[in-house]
Amino acid sequence: MLTIPSQRRLIACLSVLWASASFATSAHSQQGSTAYPYSIDEGRLAGAPDRSGLNRPLDRTSRIFVRQGHFFSAGADGIPNTPDDRRTRLYGVSLSFGANFPPGDQAALLARRLRKLGFNAVRLHHLDSLLSDQTDQPYGILTSGPYPSFNTVAIDRLRGLIKALAQEGLYVNLNLRVGYRFRPAVDGLPPLDAGQVSTSLSSPVHAYFPAMADLHETYARQLIRQLNLRGNPALALVEISNESSLLSAWMRRTWSDVQHRNYAPVLEERWRAWLNASYGSVSAACASWSYCAGPEWASALPVPGDRSKEDGVRAEAVRLIERFVQRSAGNRSESGKNNTDTKASHKNRDFLRFLATVDAAYYQRLRQAVHEETDSRVPVTGTQMAFGGVLNFDSHRAMDYLDEHIYVGHPIPGKTDWRDDDWRMANVSATGPEIEHLLALSLRRDASKPFVVSEYNQPFPNPGGAAILPVMAAIGALQDWDGLFFFDYADQWPPPIAPTRFSLAGDWGKLALAGQSAQLFRSNWIPPAAHSLALPLPGSVRLELALSGHADALRRYAERQLGVMPAHAWNYQLAQDLNNSTQSVHWCAPKQPITSGPGLDYDATRQRLIIQTPQAWGIFEPAGSGTVAANGYIANFPGAPKQIAFLMTSLDGRPLRDSNHQLLTLGSATAGTQPGSAPLRPKSVVAYPGKPAWITLEPDAGHAGPSAPRVGHPPTWLLANEVLLDIPNRGEALAVYPLDGAGQRMNALQMTPSSPGTMQVRLQAETAQSSPWFEIVHGKRHPPTARPAQ
Repeated sequence: MLTIPSQRRLIACLSVLWASASFATSAHSQQGSTAYPYSIDEGRLAGAPDRSGLNRPLDRTSRIFVRQGHFFSAGADGIPNTPDDRRTRLYGVSLSFGANFPPGDQAALLARRLRKLGFNAVRLHHLDSLLSDQTDQPYGILTSGPYPSFNTVAIDRLRGLIKALAQEGLYVNLNLRVGYRFRPAVDGLPPLDAGQVSTSLSSPVHAYFPAMADLHETYARQLIRQLNLRGNPALALVEISNESSLLSAWMRRTWSDVQHRNYAPVLEERWRAWLNASYGSVSAACASWSYCAGPEWASALPVPGDRSKEDGVRAEAVRLIERFVQRSAGNRSESGKNNTDTKASHKNRDFLRFLATVDAAYYQRLRQAVHEETDSRVPVTGTQMAFGGVLNFDSHRAMDYLDEHIYVGHPIPGKTDWRDDDWRMANVSATGPEIEHLLALSLRRDASKPFVVSEYNQPFPNPGGAAILPVMAAIGALQDWDGLFFFDYADQWPPPIAPTRFSLAGDWGKLALAGQSAQLFRSNWIPPAAHSLALPLPGSVRLELALSGHADALRRYAERQLGVMPAHAWNYQLAQDLNNSTQSVHWCAPKQPITSGPGLDYDATRQRLIIQTPQAWGIFEPAGSGTVAANGYIANFPGAPKQIAFLMTSLDGRPLRDSNHQLLTLGSATAGTQPGSAPLRPKSVVAYPGKPAWITLEPDAGHAGPSAPRVGHPPTWLLANEVLLDIPNRGEALAVYPLDGAGQRMNALQMTPSSPGTMQVRLQAETAQSSPWFEIVHGKRHPPTARPAQ
């Protein structure tokens, strides 16, 4: 059992692996822009930034189910699949580790905070990752006893939190297995290899080893019972196994996590049974393959290395895909045989098919257990699409929805293994080339199922991280996805008050955009692309792409065989049609995708995304300057190019051109304070030594490593980016108020005539009146605490 300090260090490590005081002084960032001290008071937040009006308490009319490839709620009659069903998108956020267990008197406060930010769902994540015998502030739901031994205080607090969330209109996404590591000596299981005391974090042995699967099913059933989730309308989704599968272990070359000598014989026996069922006998399977060294070789488990040692496939997996594309188009060799089908390739094809069936059987067993403990309409998924690849379409055939994770600029180790004082991240932007990865997510979507991105972030301290919330909301709305879950709100209780790891709490320059991003995704302000491209992906193609082992095989196939690129997502809803066997080249896609869709316009040269709908106007650019105009407003970004995260939305539901009440948010980088600085100043983002394209945090004094831990110290600072905003003057009173951390109006900013019919105001020009939020009021009929339109 880990000591308390060791467990806290592990919290930080696991968080990386996965995913207010006032001061009169100002400071300057390393880019030369002014930073100002600012903190959001989430408990007292009200007024223009408050999106509480988007939610209402959950009841029997709210329960989520799958209909026509999307999530619906039951409607006024409380009965699913009736005419009054309502389409429902989930805009959620994760809670990790101890953040899942606030004391009972604080659960309602947390639920209200999340409601104000526009969230209508919470992902209960890392419940099982840390063993916690503590009763004052547990950080895990399991104790150090044999699995599953529940921490009764944690159970009681989580049960209370779910109730509080439902009262505030927030559903829950229950994660069954995230980080529990089976401990053979404690859990009554066979020993692992090399004296390992526990399985690895992503080990999928439980997917095939009966005793482990039994324990996991017992955990799932008892957890659901103890949390009172049977018939509970708050339960929206269930994830069975986070970022783990047998297919993933094969594709990612972590096969040693699977093939422990006391466990592998069980998988080998299932492999032989599969061969017998598929071919009649192992010998018949051996005879059918283009190469087989005999029945004993055929029945032995292959390893991923076989693909490079025996298949004769070139090192560049993409070339296999190119050959497959040529063969699919009719460009075969004279013999009609593909030259990659040598030696073990036929065995490996069958083995991949086998792994998909084993994963599928495990998911179906747990799905059945969930449905028996709740009801048959609760949507359940297995794992994430990137953790298993294209054959996850097969292993998830019986699942209710598909799920995925994505990060922009995820931190990685520096020169060694993970250390708090040696890490780096790519200095990239969500609207730069990375946007293609965001658009390409839809290629991992099954056209017949809801699609959820249950983890996404551009984590601290990436300077442009604030843009990730509105950018993902815009793309998700355009693609008509069914759920987005930011990772995470907090990984501790109480939540941080300075930027920390992946947390939204404390990262005020990012959190300021949450409410408007929620409205973008949950409303119809950005309409879904009017046309769909359901791409043909027959089973033979899926198997070939899986055999290539290339992480981007599906995207390359779509581009080279079907002529469909990620940029087509600006104009079409993309998904896969698993039942369509069409393989003709450029079967339906236009030759050139257009980089603008309904409400969105993307300029790849400037790396600029503009949101322009009647009720919303957004500008997101990593190095922007100059002037942008829309809806009668003009935004001028003077001086040197800077990160732009600009979002204006209507608060009265009317189009911006006619609206009398708007909220403008200027998202920005957030920084903690450099320890020991005098006068106080923000900690700087610096280049990682020897790698100028990578960034890290300036180290603390007296520390040996090139980095500081990704845990900020208060007070927090936001980067100021001056904006000159021209506002149409309609001949009535006009005022622009910066808002304090509770959303209350500070003194109105001075305005000057700009051109006939317009007034100009300078935003974030002075530290004393700097804020990420600006409330714009035409006329005098809006009180200071006006609520947003519902």
